[in-house]
This record gives sequence, C-alpha cells and structure tokens, in this order.
Amino acid sequence: SWGSNQRSQALEDVIRAAGDAGILFIAAAGNDSSNNDGRPHYPSNYDLPNVISVAALDRNDDLASFSNYGLKTVHVAAPGKDILSTWLNDAYREASGTSMATPEVSGVAA
Repeated sequence: SWGSNQRSQALEDVIRAAGDAGILFIAAAGNDSSNNDGRPHYPSNYDLPNVISVAALDRNDDLASFSNYGLKTVHVAAPGKDILSTWLNDAYREASGTSMATPEVSGVAA
C-alpha cells in the first residue's frame, strides 16, 4: 500500500485494466486525518468498481485518529493501529496506518 494526492492517469488505466481482468485492487485510504471526499488520495480514490478503499480502526473500533475517511470514497475500515507486524532482521514491532489495515481487507476479499 502507498498513496499520494497526485492523480496518475497511467496508474488509473492499469487499475482499470486489472478490473477488466477480474482483479480487485485494495488500497489504503491514507493517514492524513482528512476527508477523501474533498481531498482525494490516490490510488484509493480512483472511481473504479474494482477499487476498495480502506480506513484504519483503533482497538475500540473507532476510526483511528490518523486515518483518512470519506462517506463516498472510503468503503471499509479494519484494525490498523498498533498492529504487531514482522520487521527487519527477523524482528517484530507494532505499526499503525491504513497500510496495516489494508492487508486484512485483502485477506477477507481473497
């Protein structure tokens, strides 16, 4: 997962082609505490039927303070704060972000 406020026609075309081939694209909504309905975050904001945009929840199932949101542009939320994850050199650490929530939605979608 990654993201930017910069729209890319080339990336949108690739994601559209993936959708035409039956492939879902699960995208992190972003970590700017902003409303994606008014301030787009890409690739999660591409208006394509195969894009699922993911926000992050905290341990109380509330929207994480850093998570982007959007009634029209963010589709689902999953745990994304203080998630135990693998790290460099065979280590583990807690990480937070919509990038931590996105793999959980990808697993459910699969």
